[in-house]
Amino acid sequence: MTDVTPAAAVQPTGLRRWLIPALVASLSLNLLVAGFALGGAWGMRHNPPGHGDRSMVGPSGPIAKFVSNLPSDRRQALRAAMDEQRNSQSALTPAVKDARREISDVMRASPFEPVKFQAALQKLADTEHNLRNGTAAVTSQLVGKLTDPERNDLERMLRKMTAFTDDGKEPGPAATP
Repeated sequence: MTDVTPAAAVQPTGLRRWLIPALVASLSLNLLVAGFALGGAWGMRHNPPGHGDRSMVGPSGPIAKFVSNLPSDRRQALRAAMDEQRNSQSALTPAVKDARREISDVMRASPFEPVKFQAALQKLADTEHNLRNGTAAVTSQLVGKLTDPERNDLERMLRKMTAFTDDGKEPGPAATP
């Protein structure tokens, strides 16, 4: 007879004991990576880059969100004004894209010309500055069309969006000298 008992024969070795947890961990990691990839693809599909500007009056901006909560008569009037003003700004967006494309072309050119690169950077800065100035004008015109209570509500909403100041404290009422 042999000295091996049936209980000893079924006991897992060191390698087998860690095989199941290792497979579970590997599967979990693979599912996590797949989830990130699918989530990114989903986000790109529903909000592709370049669609949805980050301005105050853009379709996903804070003023647009505020306007969507107003009564229907006010909402329609302000949305019409937002669309009209946004359309007037839309001509500047291709100019910014062209300036960025020019920077890319200058960077790929051989030999590299620092003077052309600096000029392209300056052109981009000027174009973006013009776009921001136009956006500021559009925003001020739109906010000017709000009633006093609406403007106060918008200010409160914007303050909540930026609830903490740089020092980590909540902003309080304006200090009086």
